Formats: sequence, structure tokens, C-alpha cells
Amino acid sequence: MIDAENRLAYTEEMETSIRASFIEAATLILNEIGFTGLSVGNTKDDSRERIDMIAAIGLVGDLKGHFVISIGSNSILSFVKSVSGHLEMHNENPDDPHYRKALLGEITNQIGGRAVALLSLKGIECMITPPTVITGQGVETALPEADDRLTFPVWGTFGRFDCAIALKRSKVI
Repeated sequence: MIDAENRLAYTEEMETSIRASFIEAATLILNEIGFTGLSVGNTKDDSRERIDMIAAIGLVGDLKGHFVISIGSNSILSFVKSVSGHLEMHNENPDDPHYRKALLGEITNQIGGRAVALLSLKGIECMITPPTVITGQGVETALPEADDRLTFPVWGTFGRFDCAIALKRSKVI
């Protein structure tokens, strides 16, 4: 655990470790759901859909900031259909915007929860807040309090979503 007396500004090694923990968490959670052939953390290309849905959780404790998933309307519909199929949730309607929001919020929550468990094994103790999901044509994230922004894409048969870990640097006390 990082205590207040030993809390240092983030180093490149720590940023790499934090990003790697979130990438591992995303891979584990999506594999558990039934996704195969994913590309997590590797950029296939820079083409992106217009972002129409954002889900975010807060990070508190040794890390302060947010974990954010952003996704376009074509990818979210395909992603929700895929998740519903993998989990055999045949009574749910992927066209229902409330269901899509709930599902993306839950996936963000699960990836964040798994990431903080992995970070705990590295001595970084933190917790997550409940997810918030925002929808709209061309929505964007603005996290002005973040000093560091660690990003990675997730590609699959559903399309792509992008993840960002926005962190406030710890100060030496």
C-alpha cells in the first residue's frame, strides 16, 4: 500500500503498470463473457466512429481519477448484441437504449473492479465509484483535473471501444 509519507509523483513505470492492469482486466472480463479474438491495447488503425456513449467510474484511494469507456452507436449495438448472445440473455432487447446504457455501465464497473483488484496485488490500494453513463450524438469526455491520461483501444468482432484512465498525480506530502 502506498502511504501518505511515501506517495510520489507517478513514474513512467507506474503508468505502465496501471495501464497494463486495466488492459489485463478488460481482457479477462471480456474473455469471461465469451469474446474471443480480441485485440486489447493495440491500435489497428486510427479510424473511429463518432462517440455516442460514454461510461465512467471514479477511482479513489491511492489513485484518484476516472476510468472511461467511449463507444460509437454502431459498435455499442453490435457489442450489446454480442454480450446478450454470449450470456444467453435472449429476453433483453439490444435496441433498448436503457439496456445498452445499463450494459455498458456494468461492463465498465466490472473492468474497473477487476483492475483495482489487480492493482492491489501491486500494492496500489483503491476503490471505484458507481458508473455514470452519458449518451448523445458526438459526446466527449472532459476531465480537466487529470494530469495523466493513459489510453488503449479494444477491438473485436463488434467493432471498437476506447478506454482512458485519467489520473490526478499524487503529490509528495
